[in-house]
Amino acid sequence: MGKVKKTHLKNKKAKAKAQGKKTEADGDEVLDAGETSHELKRRHAAERKALQAKIVELKRQRKKLPKKKNKDDKKALTEEMKKLKSEMKLEHQMSYGKDMMMNCRRLVSKWKRRKDMMNLKMMIMKFDYLKNKRGVRGG
Repeated sequence: MGKVKKTHLKNKKAKAKAQGKKTEADGDEVLDAGETSHELKRRHAAERKALQAKIVELKRQRKKLPKKKNKDDKKALTEEMKKLKSEMKLEHQMSYGKDMMMNCRRLVSKWKRRKDMMNLKMMIMKFDYLKNKRGVRGG
């Protein structure tokens, strides 16, 4: 039997990804929006990085304000930074929760299939045992 070319497999994987299907070669779980958990984590990292840059800019603005005057403006900037951080954290927790829920559903369905298979195997084993037991008595 001949070897399968690497490029053939890569093309096959790329076509499946373009169509939105999950291939066996993908190690990540697929989310509702077609985003894998790895892509979700990368997106979250990029969003955190962008937020951090925005916060640094707000800190620079706060630092430029006079110390004695404009205390309310400084407090407003600080509150805005806290609000941005908390909103980002909440949004990421919600999307990560959806990811975890999808994984849990997959695991539960896999467990149910496995349990059904185990029940079927046990029934077959009992049947074989009874069949052999009857065969010994009768023979």
